[in-house]
Amino acid sequence: MKNHLVILSLLLLSSCAFNARQNAITAEKAYQGVSNYCHSEYDWSVAEDNPSIMNIEMGEETDSAYHVVFRSYTGALVHFYVDKTSGLTKMVETVPTLGVENEAGTFNLSDYLPPQGPEGRWAEKSAERIAAVITPTESGYSIHIGWHEPGLAQYENWDMTAAPSHSGKLSYKDGTHTILSFEHEGDTEYVAETDYTDGSGTFSLNKDGELIWTDRKDGSKTVFFRTDTTPDGAAAPELFPRVLQLCRYIPDHQLLPEAANFMTADLYKAFADAFAAPPAEDGTIDDREWLYNLVTGNGGALPSYSVESVVRTAPAQALATVSVRDLWEEGGEPVGEPRRHTMNLVLQDGHWLISDFDDCKKNL
Repeated sequence: MKNHLVILSLLLLSSCAFNARQNAITAEKAYQGVSNYCHSEYDWSVAEDNPSIMNIEMGEETDSAYHVVFRSYTGALVHFYVDKTSGLTKMVETVPTLGVENEAGTFNLSDYLPPQGPEGRWAEKSAERIAAVITPTESGYSIHIGWHEPGLAQYENWDMTAAPSHSGKLSYKDGTHTILSFEHEGDTEYVAETDYTDGSGTFSLNKDGELIWTDRKDGSKTVFFRTDTTPDGAAAPELFPRVLQLCRYIPDHQLLPEAANFMTADLYKAFADAFAAPPAEDGTIDDREWLYNLVTGNGGALPSYSVESVVRTAPAQALATVSVRDLWEEGGEPVGEPRRHTMNLVLQDGHWLISDFDDCKKNL
């Protein structure tokens, strides 16, 4: 097995932005934690017949804190201010009818949240070139791990199913390692090679909430941090091959009929209607000329694509950044400065499709 994990540990790309947010408190967590606190500390029996006399609702959010309000049947209010970074929650009790306001102490939100399991999305800690997706199943967890290093015409995937063991860790013995090889970095065709199907190892959570992957096949250990609660989304290198495949259907001088299978129906129809529009009175394509030069311009070059990043912005949505250089002959080397474009993707019926490109749908 290649020493890609050793290479990853030497990369100097910063992960500070992700590390600063890996333990961020979301609005949903703030509401859930405060709700659990209120149901633990206050008597709700008086509201059994009339639930509306006691409730919990979100207040006004600031840059640093969430505001959650508990309304008692007595008319008193308890304001909870949840620090977005630490989870430290300050309480202020008020009685509006009497003009009373008193500070009522603090507590740690995490004490009222259930322990978080391994499910979710994770990024490799030192360089963020490996992303892991862990999904619960009836018997344990399905785990997918993807890796790509920009500049290399290769992608690697690991897939396994893991179940809790007596040690308290998730253990697997069916790990599959697949290598996707491209002739050039910008190619969209690739050859898939299965390296092995008998990988074994474990996954565990440490006291800092980090995911530890111990791969017995090559004796390596990788540390991940959770990314599925970050506002900017989660790095998803496992989608790189699909994005490269989709690149070939980006309309450049023409719209391929088979592109209908790789775009959302509304985007394909918008492109099809735009390309089918009659020319202007003077015979030109008028202000739709940009449509025919979407990627490579008028020079006659072929586009050579490279995927720079893919971020999962929602469970069924992603945003990719692709760069394009000019290829003047098949098998040649791309030339020129890379031109960057954005591709929006959605997951429909198990397939990732292009939903927009450079935000051009609104102009079609």
